[in-house]
Amino acid sequence: PDAEVTFYGYGADDGGPVCDPNTADDISVFGYAVKTAVDDGAKIITTSVGATAYANDGPVIAYALARGVTIVAATPNPSQGLVDYKKGYDAMNGVVGATAIDENGNLQSEGGQPLALPQTTVVAAGFDLPSVGVVGDWNGTAPRTGSSNSAPIVAAMLALAAEKYPEATGDQLVHSLIATTNGEVKEPIQSSDGYGYGAAWLPTLLENDPSSYPDETPLVGKAAGFPTPEQISTARTDGFVPITRG
Repeated sequence: PDAEVTFYGYGADDGGPVCDPNTADDISVFGYAVKTAVDDGAKIITTSVGATAYANDGPVIAYALARGVTIVAATPNPSQGLVDYKKGYDAMNGVVGATAIDENGNLQSEGGQPLALPQTTVVAAGFDLPSVGVVGDWNGTAPRTGSSNSAPIVAAMLALAAEKYPEATGDQLVHSLIATTNGEVKEPIQSSDGYGYGAAWLPTLLENDPSSYPDETPLVGKAAGFPTPEQISTARTDGFVPITRG
């Protein structure tokens, strides 16, 4: 209720502020979009764009985390292949990786096997959801499946939690998200079967006050390897400090 949503476009026809990369800082279009959103006061950022994470975006993600912003990114779909699992935005430290499940809790499959991605943070609905803009115009809908659906659903859950607990930082919200999966408050344990910490569970998330959790990201040691703890520490004291070209 009463949320303000801003769409940051990657091109002139996308309908939002155009996020051309700031080449002086040597960051990607995504990195520039994140920094712009943080500077604009965004609390939660979600992306469903499948692209390669750029190491020089590490300070940007660190800057967002230091400013109390939560970032949610869709994990790869089967069409992108397992070879890409270490490359996406969801593989960066501090970023919530959202993976799609169907109504029975099944993951997407590849070659008859569940697509079990190790960087999954939580799973959420993502199968056969009505989507606009896929039948030639914006007037009709068609079912679409993928983690691109799951990321904004998880972001919306976090937005409701942020509304209820406005003093909570982004890192505290993420702690609460992973501690309230599957409808119970518990010590979070990440599985190796592609479900991460479990299914994001809105009622339990809203019942759990995140103020007792530490103001530091629990999502470390992810495949991309950045932002580093040093970059996050620097961002807390100095703000955004880019990695410039040598």
